[in-house]
Parts: sequence; C-alpha cells; structure tokens
Amino acid sequence: AKMSVRVLIVDDDPTMRALIGRAALQMRMEVLMASSVAEARQMLLEGKRPDLVVTDLMLGDGTGVDLIKFLRQARLPAPAVLVTGSPEKLSLEDRVLFIDVVYKPFRLSALFDALDVARHNVRPRHRSDVHRKARESAITVAVEKASGEDDR
Repeated sequence: AKMSVRVLIVDDDPTMRALIGRAALQMRMEVLMASSVAEARQMLLEGKRPDLVVTDLMLGDGTGVDLIKFLRQARLPAPAVLVTGSPEKLSLEDRVLFIDVVYKPFRLSALFDALDVARHNVRPRHRSDVHRKARESAITVAVEKASGEDDR
C-alpha cells in the first residue's frame, strides 16, 4: 500500500482552504487544516506532523513565510507550497523556502501540479516506533524553544 501523504493547509480564507483541501483529497492525501499561523503551530505542538504544507502568504496573524521558518526551526522538513495573490510581498530570499508558488487566481491544474511536485519530495516516514518517538520528542522540544515557551 502506498503511503498516505498528510498535508497541512493553512489559509485564513475558508473557501480557499476548502478548495485546496478538496484537491488534496482527490489526490488521496490526508488533510489537516488551519486558519492561522497560531492554529498551525498548535497542531504541531499536539503532535500532528504534516508531510507537506500548503500555505497562503498573507495570514491574519503572520505570513506563510513565518510558518515555514518556524517549521524549519522545529526541524520539520515538510516541503512547502505557497499559494498567494500578493507575489510582490514575497522576497527572493523567502522564495527559496517553497518548492513551488501558485499565484491567485489559479487554474486547478496548477494547484494539482504543485501538490504533485511537493508530494514527490516528501521524505518517507520512519516505520520504527523507537525512532518516531525519539524524533517526536526532539521536535516537541524544538517547537517549544522556537515558540519561546522555554525562556524562563
């Protein structure tokens, strides 16, 4: 059986979240959704680990760039796709954080192509429970440090 890819979709627009979610479901992906950077970070702290992230650039409480930088600090290698209607707000330095950028308005085929490229760049999950537990505890520590909860 082929591994199911878990995708985290982060967009403050419920219609866009639903549209991207439907596309991911059609590609037989497991879908997690968040409407903000804070909600996505909370999901990570709860142990919900995406294999792939699709995020809007401009979110109510930050940016998709903030989210992906947070994931990288937490040592989560999930490839990221940016969906944006504000490409002028994306610097060249931040562009490299994303495996693909889809510009709004977009054709569904462009979204499917981006999801397909990203899916093929997902690292296989460890099968060993020992490795998974060790990795998850290391990620939790990294996430807590990155979110500043351990600064006493």
